[in-house]
Amino acid sequence: MDAELADDGSPVNAVAYFGSEVRAWRAYAGLTQKELGERTSCGRSYVAMVEAGERLGSPEFATSCDELFGTPGLFRRIRKRARAGIPPGLRPCRVTSGS
Repeated sequence: MDAELADDGSPVNAVAYFGSEVRAWRAYAGLTQKELGERTSCGRSYVAMVEAGERLGSPEFATSCDELFGTPGLFRRIRKRARAGIPPGLRPCRVTSGS
């Protein structure tokens, strides 16, 4: 499933934008969702939910993506901006090693 897109093909919200960037950088790196999940200690299903805009990646996931893709702070900044737009009752899933 892809992140929700507007009629012009752009993500409909900041969480979907975060996911679309993860998907784009993962594809550019030639990784599958499973491979990205393994390299970020999150798992394939977590990556799929992030890419679909169903979950905002955790701070640890954002940091791992920045390190893996060589994007100094890009994912942390996008996450911070996306987080600012999330209603207080909705929090991102926390990922721990071994998830």
